[in-house]
Amino acid sequence: MIPVWQMMLGVCVGLVAFLLVRPPQVGYHQERRRKSTSSEGEHNPRYNSSPGDACAICLMELENENMTYLRCGHALHDNCVKQCKLHSKNCPVCRERM
Repeated sequence: MIPVWQMMLGVCVGLVAFLLVRPPQVGYHQERRRKSTSSEGEHNPRYNSSPGDACAICLMELENENMTYLRCGHALHDNCVKQCKLHSKNCPVCRERM
């Protein structure tokens, strides 16, 4: 049988090792602050539409010649973007500002 002091020592060593190895946690407010520090003019698309995907409006295949990329990274046909802008200033897929 293992003596109690050896068991407690093992638990303490394991706890210290766990605290040293785990990655630092980022709080919610730190994450928001880090995201908001990027300049407003700089656009980092979150989505990657590519030729061959379906247009979210007409569901036809997108091609390089008739694709328009929005700020969020979604792509639509040129004519579909024009029609969307008549009704809304937001992306029809993710509702982010165009």
